[in-house]
Amino acid sequence: MGIAFSGLLLTFFRDYVSPVGLIIFSTVILALSQALMLNPDLNPGFLIVYSTIGAANAFGIYILAIACYCNEEYGAMEFGQIFSLILSAGALGLFAYDELMI
Repeated sequence: MGIAFSGLLLTFFRDYVSPVGLIIFSTVILALSQALMLNPDLNPGFLIVYSTIGAANAFGIYILAIACYCNEEYGAMEFGQIFSLILSAGALGLFAYDELMI
């Protein structure tokens, strides 16, 4: 849903929406969703469902916006290296966070 929505926005409303704007928008949605997930015992069940849906859609928007940004800024020839570097850094950050929290 998030990828389809952001793809339609970037396709049909390109004059008004930029990949950087979508990155900021998805970051705000993701921060709000993650704030609701911090203490699930205090939140009712429906808030956890909404925060999970929001986080999933925000990550979808984020991946598409990062891919569009890399393609526009660095071109098609350098897209693979830059995009894989961003994804690898994110994966290493998640791995480090997982190791620190256990």
